[in-house]
Amino acid sequence: MSSNIGEIAERNRVGRYNADSRRRSRHLTPSVLGVCFVMIFAWSLAVVLAPGVGASPHGATLKVPSQYPTIQSAINAAHSGDTILVAPGTYTEQLTIDKSVNLVGAGATRTFLKDAGVPYLIVIGNAATVSFSGFSVTVTTPFADAILVFDGATAAIYGNTIRAAGTGDTGIEVSYYTLGPANAVITGNQIIAATSPVDGLETGILVFGGAQATITFNSLMGPGFYGVDLEAGAVAVVEFNVVSEFSCTYNPGLVAEGLCGPSWASQVQLAGVLALNVGPGSTIAYNLVSSTDVGVFLVGCPGCVVKGNTIVNSFDYGLGGFEGTYTFGPNTVIGGAYGVAAAAAAADTTVTLSHVLIVDPSVAPLYIESDFGYTATIGGTWTVIP
Repeated sequence: MSSNIGEIAERNRVGRYNADSRRRSRHLTPSVLGVCFVMIFAWSLAVVLAPGVGASPHGATLKVPSQYPTIQSAINAAHSGDTILVAPGTYTEQLTIDKSVNLVGAGATRTFLKDAGVPYLIVIGNAATVSFSGFSVTVTTPFADAILVFDGATAAIYGNTIRAAGTGDTGIEVSYYTLGPANAVITGNQIIAATSPVDGLETGILVFGGAQATITFNSLMGPGFYGVDLEAGAVAVVEFNVVSEFSCTYNPGLVAEGLCGPSWASQVQLAGVLALNVGPGSTIAYNLVSSTDVGVFLVGCPGCVVKGNTIVNSFDYGLGGFEGTYTFGPNTVIGGAYGVAAAAAAADTTVTLSHVLIVDPSVAPLYIESDFGYTATIGGTWTVIP
């Protein structure tokens, strides 16, 4: 597996990140704060109800460090269906999980797992079925993943605090390799994708290359590139998450160079949720997204369902469609420069709105940009409240 990891590490280092960001504070209205409290309650409930808690009824229980000195030594000794309980403490090691086990920490404020200069801190692969819960995970190696799920694996990741704290790091990547695309349920986690000092190059969750994921009741916080990034045939359900501070405007270098801004033809917009050339059947719904360039950004998302989201104080656009045909169902966009954008630079774009509420845009409710002879249009139904 080590050679596979090396190849994927090299792929991720080349070309995935090409911009920085800088912090700009925003204040949420009392009504939005109320939504936050509801989301936090739902997040807590999700942790309690998440699947996979506890030992397999037919598996043994292995304890770290009372029985095994390291987490990896317990994984090596485990059989399929076993549960590994990790006591409170700090563990500095890389984990390769290539068998079906339940890995349970003592809680995200008690059991800490840190990297040791490796491109992936936790690797779940070899078509294993794994549950991972109750940890605080921090990766600081540049352009690394805190958790990689790949090579046909199935993972339930819940009730953790995950920090992508190095330049260009990703909290969780769900990807593919020789045994096929992975599948993950990611719920009830706090994911912090930010460095100190801020460079804005981090991503909360990346689903890539035909992999599938259910992403619910997570808190994702930047400043970084993307809260949730779906790419290259990925299929995902993204619901009931709180996402904030993912914007290239956090990086003064890009702003000074004119690379970061509202021009879709020549500049960069980053997003709370990005769907880039995804497979059919993805859903982005009931999320609270704030302080991003674009709240929900579709660039090749056939049949995507986008509904019930509340998007607050986007730096550029609440909802954006680029080079394709998209429908945005009932969503609420509060503040920000524009409510909805449609842009075309290499293909025609058609955006259809269905009962979208746009509240107090600072520039205009709609933005349309047509470049290089292509056409962008916005139609359907929407309501504007000044």
